[in-house]
Amino acid sequence: CTYKGTLHQEGEMWTDGCEKNCTCPKDQSGIAQCVPRCPVYQGLPSQCHVVKQPGQCCGQVYCNFTGMITCNYKGKDYVVGDKWDDGCDLSCECLANGAYSCKQKCVNHWNIPKSICSLAEPEPGCCCQVPKCPSYVVIQYPQGYGPEVCTPTR
Repeated sequence: CTYKGTLHQEGEMWTDGCEKNCTCPKDQSGIAQCVPRCPVYQGLPSQCHVVKQPGQCCGQVYCNFTGMITCNYKGKDYVVGDKWDDGCDLSCECLANGAYSCKQKCVNHWNIPKSICSLAEPEPGCCCQVPKCPSYVVIQYPQGYGPEVCTPTR
């Protein structure tokens, strides 16, 4: 993969400053896959702000609260530690500082050998496609992801 004029080997991982974590997938596409390096905090209460310490890439949220801390997401309140899904798009969590953090619910780019593996449609009650490969192929989930916990259908 060529990224910003630099050649990277298949399977290589790198950071683009404090902005992105990148990988060169083994799918021979030659296209680097990058995701934001730091969480994006949305819906911060007015008592909170993001502070980036010198030498750190990602800011920390600091709040001045009294009482129970909650997060508000699309008009619904959650308490610290609550996790929820926004449809099949996002997986979110209410953080200890009154903010929430969301990430894509499903892996969008798998590093699988396309000649012997394919992506299967989600099972009933699931959102995410999963690789279907011979048993000798080891499937590795990207950092921060794992097998989906599906909601049973009735």
